[in-house]
Amino acid sequence: MDQEADPGENGGKQAIAYEHVADETFRVTLQAKAWIPLYGGLALKGDCPVCHAQNAIDAYVPVVIARFRGETKSQPQTVECQCAENHHAPAGGVGCGRYARIVPQVTGQETAGVE
Repeated sequence: MDQEADPGENGGKQAIAYEHVADETFRVTLQAKAWIPLYGGLALKGDCPVCHAQNAIDAYVPVVIARFRGETKSQPQTVECQCAENHHAPAGGVGCGRYARIVPQVTGQETAGVE
């Protein structure tokens, strides 16, 4: 994980350099977070586990229930850091660039697994 010193920003703290990559810390942290049932799906909101920006995660995953088979299915969704911090992202880059693919698992608990 690349970090760059940027004494002019973030109060002299180490700034996380932008890198568009599936990040293991991001994946593991999201896997442990609780998802909130919301409008026929699951929502995940919170801070980025890599750059620590507040409210950088805002994801919604629709859930389709196969009622006759008693199964819950959902399409994988990419969840990424969407913070407004300056990570020196290239044009079109969002947040610190870290992301993970999410496959919600609804089995009595509103949590999500990450692939």
